[in-house]
Amino acid sequence: MKKAIIFSILALSLFSTSCGDKKATPVVDNKVGELEKQRDSLLLLNKQVNIELERLMDALNEIEANFQAIKAAENYVEIQTGGDGLLTQTTMERIRGDMQFITELLARNRAHIDDLEKKVKSYAGQLGQSKGLQATIVRLQTDLSTKDAEIAALKAELAKKDRLIEDLTFDNMDLEAKIQALKEKDTKQRALIARQQIEIRKVYYCFGTAKELKTQRIALKGQLGTNFNSNYFIEADKLALKTVQLFARKAKLVSKHPIGSYQFVRKANKELDLQITNPAKFWSLTKYLVVEVKP
Repeated sequence: MKKAIIFSILALSLFSTSCGDKKATPVVDNKVGELEKQRDSLLLLNKQVNIELERLMDALNEIEANFQAIKAAENYVEIQTGGDGLLTQTTMERIRGDMQFITELLARNRAHIDDLEKKVKSYAGQLGQSKGLQATIVRLQTDLSTKDAEIAALKAELAKKDRLIEDLTFDNMDLEAKIQALKEKDTKQRALIARQQIEIRKVYYCFGTAKELKTQRIALKGQLGTNFNSNYFIEADKLALKTVQLFARKAKLVSKHPIGSYQFVRKANKELDLQITNPAKFWSLTKYLVVEVKP
């Protein structure tokens, strides 16, 4: 069409030049004026058409660019949702953002294509390539429909992933609750074992003169008594108890303990200490230690 307009303008210019050599008459002047008006109208129309063509091309370029951006985002979503592996929260947020981006671009392309179709119909009598543009619009509409179907499939796949993640989240919460319950049970069991160990390691010892031990019914005729006063004994941990200070110069054991698991040690002040050299062996027969002392 541009060529037709330019050809008309050139023809008008040649006609005006050929008429200029003849004698001017009112009729010729009027004809020239009308031709100049036609020329101006054609130039204005040509300018308007060029502007519209530029707008159409800009719209087409933007549509194509949008489709490229959609394809890039679509490829990422397809890669991330294609496998059976779990998606991280960050990846899911990225995918949702891309899906929103794709949806917005599709809406913009749909609006552009509708606007192009209206303009092509409006300028059908002026645009010589309107059939080509119509074919382009049909192709773009087909691409748009294809993309709509692809996006619908991706959304379905994303929804499937969301349900899977939701199920796994609930399973994980249930698992965490079970783990927490096991931890609490383990803590209680450890505390119970610790208490039992403390109880198992508990031993009791006392020392006193023969009279004192008899009074407390602890030692009778050199043997441990029965129904003795338990408050007279000192409680200790058999693993921690290494030395018993007797504050006496003479001492002997009333309770039975294996030979070789203990010894009496005399200090500088002549007083004796009972040293337990092998705790496990020493306490193997009884958990009560009774020492009779003499000042």
